[in-house]
Amino acid sequence: MSEKATSVTDIIGEWGFWQANVFLFCLLNYVLQAFNSLSFYFFAPNINFWCADDPYSKIQNYTTEQKCGKYSECREWEYEKKFHSTIIDEWDLVCDQSWLSSMTQSVFMFGYIPAGLILCLVADRIGRKPLIWFGFTLELFSGLACIFSNSIWQFIVARFFMGIGISVRGNVLFALFFESCGKKYRGDAGLFLTGGWVFGIMILSGLAYIFPNFRWLGGLALLILVILMFWSLSIDESVRWQITHKREKDAIKTLRKALKMNGKSDINEESLRERVNELGEAFGEEAMKQSLEPKYTILDLFKTPKIRSYTLIMFAAMPINAFIYYGISFGIGDFGGDLYVTQILAGLAEIPGLIISLLVTHHYGRRFFTSFNMVLCGLVCLIAIFTQFNPKITIFLTVLAKFFITNSYNVMIIQTSEIFPTVLRTAAGGSITVISRFGAMSSPFVTTMIRSQGLGPILALFACLSICGGFLAYFLPETQSKDLPDTIEETEKLG
Repeated sequence: MSEKATSVTDIIGEWGFWQANVFLFCLLNYVLQAFNSLSFYFFAPNINFWCADDPYSKIQNYTTEQKCGKYSECREWEYEKKFHSTIIDEWDLVCDQSWLSSMTQSVFMFGYIPAGLILCLVADRIGRKPLIWFGFTLELFSGLACIFSNSIWQFIVARFFMGIGISVRGNVLFALFFESCGKKYRGDAGLFLTGGWVFGIMILSGLAYIFPNFRWLGGLALLILVILMFWSLSIDESVRWQITHKREKDAIKTLRKALKMNGKSDINEESLRERVNELGEAFGEEAMKQSLEPKYTILDLFKTPKIRSYTLIMFAAMPINAFIYYGISFGIGDFGGDLYVTQILAGLAEIPGLIISLLVTHHYGRRFFTSFNMVLCGLVCLIAIFTQFNPKITIFLTVLAKFFITNSYNVMIIQTSEIFPTVLRTAAGGSITVISRFGAMSSPFVTTMIRSQGLGPILALFACLSICGGFLAYFLPETQSKDLPDTIEETEKLG
């Protein structure tokens, strides 16, 4: 007689066509997420402008500050025709209005914070599929609002709601995939999912070259969204959620479909019901055990010395990673060279980062690798300050800096789940994610800083932050080849 089922994969297998369908669906989700998250540098690029009131201003070699100072009373601005349409020339976002272009991306990033609150309140009450469709609907209407915006403020508000929709959809899909996939493949497949993000960066650059219009790019994103919406009809609700919410009939129907797709349809109805009952008992025992355990909150992250220090290090290092990663992503078009080529190169730089991160998580330590890559990122940025005379060298060094920060970012996310104990893991992960959002929200203003102050100050800021973050990360505990801590006492013994 086979052992009692304690997880869904004990019945359907750890990997098959059913899981592959969810994996590919999530992969396309990451493509769309990259498309919407990083399209900022194409709908708000650095374009030359001049005052139409002065016929000679077009041929004058003025800096942005000089133009804004000399033509502060300009009634009409004109722009180079390198792009068909951007939010810059659409709503004259130059000089004292230039900050509004960065605000469109900051509010998008800010949307991830209320999305987390929505997930905390209703994620386990209504199921995964309704939340996915909530994200789809919000993203669809906000996307349409962006395309047909007739003012910058309408565009900003729409981007905020788009950020909420994308975050809700992305996080729920990630959870759904992890609940469907066997633990043997969960880590590697989860990391490979981010390959969709890299692919999204590269196709975004190609499509932006073909369609140099921010409204058209928004339309292409909606096209991908519609594909996802139709595809989602083949994606099933979480079996774990169905069983824990006493929907055994739905769970049996989902399992029957999964078994058929995975080539294991020989199990009869009675045996399947028995296995579902076993899962119900296992999940019930797990829930009972959790209900008897003491309740912990975010305040418990600061009550013991080591967990407090690890929390504060993460609160500093994760926003630094987010700020530099997105800052380079958004600002690299202003570092010189061709905008489209540099963005593709920046995307390609993430591929070896993913592979190296995957190897490191299996065979080598986390702490030194994270610290080392952050320090290297800072040193490369420091060197780039003195290479501004040659844009090609500066771009190469910037792409290299992104490679290093991608490495540290990927592994630090893993460290977050490995350092903190089971009783505090959700509180730690949620709070660190929210804090890191502030780094991401600040990053769009990198472009504003570059266009007004030049490359030097932002490269110096990247260097200082990254090196300091690298030194801090060195004081995190090593977690490679160690069991995940379950209690506060076990985490206190790490290091």
